[in-house]
Amino acid sequence: IRRPPRSTPLYSSAASDVYKRQVLHHPVHAGEELSVQAHVTAVGRRPAGATQELLFVATDASGAVVWRTRFASLFLGVELEGEPASTDVEWPATPALASAHNLELIAARQSTVGVLDAHVYSECARIWNPIHTDVVAARAAGLPAPILHGTATLARAVSIVTDLAGVALGDVCRVAGRFGAMVALGSTIEVRLLGRTGHTLTFDVLEQGGKRAISSGQLHLSR
Repeated sequence: IRRPPRSTPLYSSAASDVYKRQVLHHPVHAGEELSVQAHVTAVGRRPAGATQELLFVATDASGAVVWRTRFASLFLGVELEGEPASTDVEWPATPALASAHNLELIAARQSTVGVLDAHVYSECARIWNPIHTDVVAARAAGLPAPILHGTATLARAVSIVTDLAGVALGDVCRVAGRFGAMVALGSTIEVRLLGRTGHTLTFDVLEQGGKRAISSGQLHLSR
């Protein structure tokens, strides 16, 4: 992946979330020390820029895998040199979802995104992309103002969906979702529980204007 020339604004190639898939092998406990490795598993090309998929693997002190995450980002205005490439990653198949228009709403809850939520999440998650916390950087990337991280929106949705369904967070063993519309700081999102089949919860998240910030959301439960 090649960055734009220096004449291009510094943050014009800021990354935006595309999708996230995560498998949790066991809960993370307070005080537990984990080691995390990241590998590039794919690069691609889109009209808006270049895509990159990373595989994160977290292990505990004994070397046992705690969780694995596949995370794809789109780098706006970045050129991919050469041809798209990918590495096969062994991954459990994700069941096909019906269109959200064909799913019956079970429950929904609104959640207000505070103006400082992105700053708090940046420090806690150690994700320091300035488009989430710096007005100048956000505007240079073509945004009207800083936006909430896609993973922060997903984390909030997971907490709300499990609460709506009456299940424990510790029972979640897989998370999947596709990121869409941006979530503005100071706005209100709506998290919707759309289905429950066996050990799978289906959900989506609407931003304040009604567009889907997260679509094809799934939580897979261990019981």
